[in-house]
Amino acid sequence: MKVSKYSTFRPPPVDIRAGANSGYGLLIIAIVTAMMVALISLSVTRLNQSVFAGMNNSKIMLQAQQYAETEAQIIKATDYSNLIAHGKTQIQNSNGYYSEIILNGETNYSESIKQRVVSINIYKDGEIIPRYSLSTIKVSEETQSAANGVPVGTIIAWPSSSAPSEGGTWLLCNGDSFSSSTYPQLYAVLGKTTLPNLNARFLEGTTGTPGSTKSAGLPDIQGRASFQPHGSTLNGAFTSGSGGSGISGGGSKFYGGCTQFKASSYNSIYGASTTVQPASYTVRYYVKAA
Repeated sequence: MKVSKYSTFRPPPVDIRAGANSGYGLLIIAIVTAMMVALISLSVTRLNQSVFAGMNNSKIMLQAQQYAETEAQIIKATDYSNLIAHGKTQIQNSNGYYSEIILNGETNYSESIKQRVVSINIYKDGEIIPRYSLSTIKVSEETQSAANGVPVGTIIAWPSSSAPSEGGTWLLCNGDSFSSSTYPQLYAVLGKTTLPNLNARFLEGTTGTPGSTKSAGLPDIQGRASFQPHGSTLNGAFTSGSGGSGISGGGSKFYGGCTQFKASSYNSIYGASTTVQPASYTVRYYVKAA
């Protein structure tokens, strides 16, 4: 192309729409990226909040369960006649936990045997619905002894010098007297106010009336030996042995020999052991009094 000094230089034309389209594309990408980052951040935040809320709820639930179980233990240790219901009451030093005790209807099996269900509700702060609930069965003293599987009057062998501390009140079987007003159930079982004296005694089963005692002893040993000129008669613990020779004199004939004494010939209990005292292990016998 030939350019004269009078010619005017004109740059090639620029497509403004193409530049605009390119800028709009970058702007859209930037906006979409920002929205995605915001959405991801929001999702992560909500996820963290959900995790923390779940952990907090689990912690509250566990703490409420522990408070309910503690209340149940207190109720088990409370006498039946001293059970008291109460509405929502704040638990001391619990950081906002409340307990509620509900005594449900009483079931009467007899004049002295009663039972009721005790409901325990634990709340957190101002909650209307309990955070944790627990029910336990409370029975009167008479059925309490039978319910735990060890009725009053049960005698146990105990390998310690200290009485058992669980499952009720245990008294040493040493023949002492006790008060029928203090232990009425034990008196009803034994029919007397004297404890069994099991010192140096074994328990013996019977199909008759229990509670009697027997003194130590062994059967008597019996035997009879009758010697005659023409022979001898032996019975019981006496038996004949071998040996000896016949002796004649004075028109009579005597037969020599020996006579032996063997207790097992009379009763097989003899010779079955080398001692009257059987092998043993000493324990203390205790009777459940309440």
